[in-house]
Amino acid sequence: MLGFAPGGQFVENSGPARTENHSGDFRCRNVLFSSLLDHVRAIERSRNKGVLESVDDYIDRAGVTDCEEIFQIDERPDLDGDGQPEFIVHATGGLWATARSDVKTWVVQKHQRGYRVILDAGFVMWIQSEKKKVGNYSVLTSHRHNGGDGFLIASYIHKRGAYQISRCQSYRFNQLKGTRRKLSDCR
Repeated sequence: MLGFAPGGQFVENSGPARTENHSGDFRCRNVLFSSLLDHVRAIERSRNKGVLESVDDYIDRAGVTDCEEIFQIDERPDLDGDGQPEFIVHATGGLWATARSDVKTWVVQKHQRGYRVILDAGFVMWIQSEKKKVGNYSVLTSHRHNGGDGFLIASYIHKRGAYQISRCQSYRFNQLKGTRRKLSDCR
């Protein structure tokens, strides 16, 4: 079994492959999803509690029996050209979705002793790898809603072990004219 360790790395640990729904004890059958769940829990612990429903509260309330009910692998691109796929994973269910259909999305990479999150993209409509590379890694692009008919396009490059935002632009889309207009840079 894999678990989350300080510093963003997933490491081997002991424990059951899966337990019943008891907040904080729930484990996934899928090792990648279990590692991602540990990552989400660690992020929640570092932020203010009680503002949003926690992942464990959601698991209990929704009666989740397996992590395939809350996570889904979208793509398996080889982002670094090593022959091993990375995983673009998005959340399913009501916990991590916006009214505009943006969903919580992560990019996860197999590591020496498990998996690690190399990008927490937040709430996006989609994320994709581009043909362009910076170093050994493909550039990633995400699209997310930005109120009404607006959206953000963000580009990410891999630096120091993880993807980091390199460019972000805000646009408005006119459906009647089929045009988009750049509003500003996000940064």
